[in-house]
Amino acid sequence: MGDIEVRRGRWAGFIDYQYARTNEGVSLMGVPAELGTRSTTVSAGVLYRLVDDPLGGRTAFGDMRSFRVEPLVGARWSKLQADLNTPLGATHKGAEWTDLLLGLRVEGDVSEHWTLRAQAEAGGLGDDDRHSLSWQALASYRTPLAGGAVSINAGYRLLHQNYEQDDFTGQRFDWKVTRHGPVLGLSLTY
Repeated sequence: MGDIEVRRGRWAGFIDYQYARTNEGVSLMGVPAELGTRSTTVSAGVLYRLVDDPLGGRTAFGDMRSFRVEPLVGARWSKLQADLNTPLGATHKGAEWTDLLLGLRVEGDVSEHWTLRAQAEAGGLGDDDRHSLSWQALASYRTPLAGGAVSINAGYRLLHQNYEQDDFTGQRFDWKVTRHGPVLGLSLTY
């Protein structure tokens, strides 16, 4: 996964990319098989800094410490592929869709070096056949480096997706998956 954010004043734009691939050996009525999935998710949107309250003091980057609230709007594109391979043959199913995203980010500089961030997004609002929920909580340690700044980020992230659709054969494609786990990353600012 990776994330790029560009900011100018109160406005920011972001692109977030996630790719997951799984493979599992299974047995179907005594016949060995391999089940695999590939999932690509790309989210993009804009944030607006609605609240920017000063907390006093400066960050390690020289900025004023503050508490920030940023609503966001965007879209999430998802592409899925499921493959089942057996000695008797192979079956492939897939789907692709785009959802509108609405969300909120809350962030605060708790000290010169530490920042806490929480972000939540909901997608597919008002659609019974598809919806998603994503959230993350991060703690970041910031320090200046070579004329720029580096942040070491640690936290937890979750993406839940529910997608149901009939395909061209009349078969139902159901995707109800929650991916979650710890996150460790590095951010560079120039």
